[in-house]
Amino acid sequence: ILSVLVALFAARDARHLRGARLELGDVKLSRLTDETRARLASLKDRLFLTYYVSDRARMPSALRRVERDVTDLLEALKRAGGGKVEDQIVDPDTNPDLAKFASKRAVAPFRSRSVERDGYSEKTVWSTLTISYGPRPEASLPGIGPDDNRLALQSGVIELFDRSVKGVHVHV
Repeated sequence: ILSVLVALFAARDARHLRGARLELGDVKLSRLTDETRARLASLKDRLFLTYYVSDRARMPSALRRVERDVTDLLEALKRAGGGKVEDQIVDPDTNPDLAKFASKRAVAPFRSRSVERDGYSEKTVWSTLTISYGPRPEASLPGIGPDDNRLALQSGVIELFDRSVKGVHVHV
C-alpha cells in the first residue's frame, strides 16, 4: 500500500516538472564517458557549443527526438565543464539574420526524407552542432540525425575539440 501511495504522489507532482524525464534504459543520455569528462577537466579556454536546429514541430517524425537528445548532451557537458562550457541553441528559420549568421559559419540545413501515408515527404531542416574552443577556428558536426546516439555524439564532440585544439578548420 505504501508503494502505491508513493507512486500516486510522484505522478501527481511529476506534472509540475515540465520537460523532466526518467532514464530507465541502458543508454543514459545525460551520462558522459570518462574520456569526455577528462577532456572537460583539462579545458584551459572557454568551450562554446552552438546547436543549429529546426523547431521540433517542423521536424520529420524521425528527427523530432534528436533536438532533445542533443540538448540533454549539451546540458551534461555544461554540468561537467566546471564553468568553462557554454552553449546556445539557434533556430535559423525564425529569423533571416540567424540564417545569415549560420551561413557565415558554413552551417546549412539538409534535406530529410520521411515516409508519410503512401508516399515520401522531404523537408529542409537544421541539425548541426558547432564547437569553438578559445581563439581557435570553429568546427562543425553537420546533419545530426536519429542514428547519432549519445556515444557517437560525444565522440564527435571530442573529435571536434581535438581538431579545434590543433587549430584545424574542419567540417566533420
